[in-house]
Amino acid sequence: YLEKDRRNKPRSRNTRLSALRAFAAYLLAFDAVDQAPQLQTILAIPRKRWERPLVGFLSEAEIHAVLEAPSPACWTGRRNRLLFQLLYNTGARVSEITHLRVADVIQDQSRTIRFTGKGRKQRILPISKSTRRLLQAWIKENALKPEQPLLPNRFGHALSRSGVAHQLRVAVTAATSGCPSLGKRK
Repeated sequence: YLEKDRRNKPRSRNTRLSALRAFAAYLLAFDAVDQAPQLQTILAIPRKRWERPLVGFLSEAEIHAVLEAPSPACWTGRRNRLLFQLLYNTGARVSEITHLRVADVIQDQSRTIRFTGKGRKQRILPISKSTRRLLQAWIKENALKPEQPLLPNRFGHALSRSGVAHQLRVAVTAATSGCPSLGKRK
């Protein structure tokens, strides 16, 4: 019914089935003996399999267009260039990048960055020479102290995930004029 009449996808169907299963298991836990056969039938309903789409990727020209989109003439543009370069060069999660402090990059002559990810797991990743130069210039230009966020917003606080998403949308819009194939990407 959900898929045919209501046109729900298999993921929505599975989510609702999980709720029904949890309720059926709850009832069974409280000795609903007279409804046990019906509850067992609910628990036996299999989850529907669904295809996971492949993660898309950008071509080299598209990546360079996005990396070059922010203007180096203004503070925000220089910050965004470093932000996008770090995201591209390290493959780190956005939350890992936004939580970076200057102290996480100034050890080892800025050749590596220490990330703290999910579950407070720490990992150290190397960065390229071009990213290192951008990073060192950024820290020097802004006279950042070790405890400060590496990529602050205009108020000096760490960028948020939504702030990064907004800056990326702006950069992609600007880069689309030079690389029209970006307009078709999500």
